[in-house]
Amino acid sequence: MLGGVCYSCDPTCLTCSGAGSNNCDICIPGYYKNNGVCVSNCPLNKYNLPDGTCGCEDPCSTCTNTSPSFCSSCVNTTLFIFNGACIVSCPQYTFQLAKNCISCPNNCLRCTSQTSCLECGPGLFMHEFNCYSSCNSISFQYDTNGSSCVLCPTGCDTCSGNVC
Repeated sequence: MLGGVCYSCDPTCLTCSGAGSNNCDICIPGYYKNNGVCVSNCPLNKYNLPDGTCGCEDPCSTCTNTSPSFCSSCVNTTLFIFNGACIVSCPQYTFQLAKNCISCPNNCLRCTSQTSCLECGPGLFMHEFNCYSSCNSISFQYDTNGSSCVLCPTGCDTCSGNVC
């Protein structure tokens, strides 16, 4: 009953708050509530949840078609997404892009983008924001003052500034 008037629920509704198929409160067994409508299969990126609704598992606000617990956004909008999980802050070896934590390029400890490494892993050498296992592989030499590849004066295998 709504406003003193009795309405017939849609046949897929167990209970409803008004006439029509979009006013279902609880669906009959085998159906799931999706935006007030009872459906036999939930739409793409929503899942048949145990409570009889279509959606994603907490803490996901939206999820991918991989799993109801693989988040593409979080209920708590202060959280970040990393590998489908809602987390408080981006972990090491990642950088923040909007609400996502993106992995740094291979061998990079800290970066600001996929193409801008700030710190290389142990035993690696930096040149133009990329990490290399050998400076010789890019026709540069080693800077003895740090872990970067530089262009040393002619004839030097290593240098410190302009001194061999």
